[in-house]
Amino acid sequence: MKKILVLLTILVLTMFSGCTLEQREQAVEPQVQAPSQINLASDLSAFTIGYVGPLTGDVASIGVPMKETVEMVVNDLNVNGGINGRMLHVIYEDGRCNSKDAVNAAQKLMNVNKVEVIIGGTCSPEVLGMAPMAEQVGVVMISPSATNPSIKESGDYVFRVVPSDNGQAKETADLFAAEEFKRVAVIYINNDWGVGLKNAFESSFEGNIVATENFDVDGADFKTQLSKIKAMKPDVLYMMSFPKQAGIIIKQSMELGLDVPIYAADGAKDDSIIPFVESLDQDFFVILPGVPDSPELEQFASSYFEEFGKEYNAYTPESYDVANIVIQALGNTDGSADAVKDYLYSMGEFKGVSGTFEFDLFGEVEKPYDVFTVENGKFVKVRASGNLITGMVGFDGIFSFFKGIFS
Repeated sequence: MKKILVLLTILVLTMFSGCTLEQREQAVEPQVQAPSQINLASDLSAFTIGYVGPLTGDVASIGVPMKETVEMVVNDLNVNGGINGRMLHVIYEDGRCNSKDAVNAAQKLMNVNKVEVIIGGTCSPEVLGMAPMAEQVGVVMISPSATNPSIKESGDYVFRVVPSDNGQAKETADLFAAEEFKRVAVIYINNDWGVGLKNAFESSFEGNIVATENFDVDGADFKTQLSKIKAMKPDVLYMMSFPKQAGIIIKQSMELGLDVPIYAADGAKDDSIIPFVESLDQDFFVILPGVPDSPELEQFASSYFEEFGKEYNAYTPESYDVANIVIQALGNTDGSADAVKDYLYSMGEFKGVSGTFEFDLFGEVEKPYDVFTVENGKFVKVRASGNLITGMVGFDGIFSFFKGIFS
């Protein structure tokens, strides 16, 4: 009997020991994440918002710096304790400056990620594509840069911190009148932004538009359009293009001997076109919503350069402001779309890097315009927020400009 008890005891101990060893072999030592590695998306106390802009494709040279700006703001916020102790998480999606990709991005952000706020889109086709869904679902959208006039009617949840292209069209028409350009040729990209600005300019300019030529968003050869324009003997070429196509248009206009001043709309202002502009014999200017010089802008420029080792780009000041407006709205509400929307309409004046402004009943803002040219390898202002800094095209142009102001 004792032998049997001993054998049973040994058997039980052996089984227990084997199980213990097997469990130890399967055990994994727990890993502790450093604070910088923690996934904020898993933090239920964090605010989560979306971002849509062109992160790849022809307009990425504008879109990526805008995304970088938002990242800089959000990283600084989270390092310093977040919004009332809650971190801010941003889900970035590539809208590629077109409606189809932007809609796909918005569907994911709204239906899967359940965001209440989206920064974007960057381009007018992105905003116009996403807006109906934002209205239906009830998600706030704030664009740093989309300018198509019809965005004004997109709905109660859609905001932007740049003025409509109706203003840019009138500004350009007034400049052409001041320079006494009688015959204007227009070349424009065939998308929501280009068509909207072209239509607005046609309504604003009282002179003779002798040629109107368009090109596809993926166009790479514009000699046919430029040859038709040259045949009409314009006084000036008004170009509505993004940077990639703008450089080619400038180059091919030279090759064809289209020796007239070129004025570009805001979408072309990017350092990538500077080598093309520097090879021009004629004048070149670009018009875009004004960003007045201020201590806030100086501090932003310094921070951006320190962070990324480069000068800030077009619409990065506006992106900085949108990020901070969203943070302010989240900090003063429960973070729901309706609460954020109501806050934006009632927040009053916002003093930001891109100027001082407030949203009207349509989620719109009013701002002046700046005019830039290229000198010594850099964009420089020749007219800042409505004030002439240096000569535009010549003495006659300056005289006409001031005559127009004081008449």
